[in-house]
Amino acid sequence: MRELKEVEGVEEVEGVEGVEEVEGVEGVEGVEGYDLRQTSTSSTGRRPLNYINRLLFYLTCSVLITTGAFTLINIPRMIADLSRFDPNGVSVANNNVFGLPFTEENAELIIIAVPWEVTVSYKGGTARAPEYILKASLQVDLYDSQFQNSWKKGIYMLPVDKKILLKNDYLRKENELYLNFINTGEKVETNKFMCKTLKEVNEGCTIMTEWVYTQCIEQLNKGKKVGVLGGDHSTAYGLIKALSEKHEQFGILQIDAHCDLRKSYEGLQNS
Repeated sequence: MRELKEVEGVEEVEGVEGVEEVEGVEGVEGVEGYDLRQTSTSSTGRRPLNYINRLLFYLTCSVLITTGAFTLINIPRMIADLSRFDPNGVSVANNNVFGLPFTEENAELIIIAVPWEVTVSYKGGTARAPEYILKASLQVDLYDSQFQNSWKKGIYMLPVDKKILLKNDYLRKENELYLNFINTGEKVETNKFMCKTLKEVNEGCTIMTEWVYTQCIEQLNKGKKVGVLGGDHSTAYGLIKALSEKHEQFGILQIDAHCDLRKSYEGLQNS
């Protein structure tokens, strides 16, 4: 049950439970066994929102939501003109995620793309997940029987930051050299170059976390809901830090094959 109260322009929502936190899936360069071209297409040109597409929708739109009581500040936002938008039509490629015509200014949910996979210890590919998900989202049907017209609240995905992607590509190669070195059984302390590499990778991840934090806190201060789409395990830290400054308490629902709760793994502080 939800209880809404209005106090001087502030809405307080109590009893909201459920938290989702999204991070990229290691080794994603496509989903094995699933081809978008093989999915049946409706007469409108969009594919039905089947279980796989719905999962894509939820992953992209998932946000860390505070549990218990939390406050949403009523900050006036621009209303999108949807008079010329046909939700049953073919997705327009030059629109944003899901083919929606929203902008950063008039969208309620802002998705921050974090093209980062520096600390992935298995296969690469997650750094490109945001751009591939953006492209695939154009095939998702907007209609959902459980959440009808929820898309009208506005969803906008910020462009991939090329500087962050470039830094990721460089440090990813550095980390691969480091991982190959320690996998031979060699000690890091015995190699000055590897010590420097490890330090550089850890410092780069700290810079990325601060960048994500800055992006998130800026949007939260505007009254937006924020989602982060990565990326490796470390991409969510900046959002968690921003939420901790905005709310006294919040929860995190982690869905993973393993906990990944070590203070560090293989010397990597953000893995």
